[in-house]
Amino acid sequence: MEGKVESAMDLDGVIQEMYDSICFEEGQRPDWSRQSAIFAPGARMVRVTDDGVFEFDMETYRANLES
Repeated sequence: MEGKVESAMDLDGVIQEMYDSICFEEGQRPDWSRQSAIFAPGARMVRVTDDGVFEFDMETYRANLES
C-alpha cells in the first residue's frame, strides 16, 4: 500500500482508495491505517440504509462497525 495513497492525486484515484480501504471479505476487517492516510482530519462518513441516514466521524464509524 505504501506509495499508493500518495499517487492517488485525481478524484477517481481518491475514490478508489476509499472503496479499497472499506471493502473487505467476510471475516476480515477494514484497513484502518489506510483509512487514516486517505481521509482528512475531521472527515465524516455517511451510511444510508432503509432505517435512515447515519453520520459518523472516523472514530465512531470504526466503533460502530466493530460493535
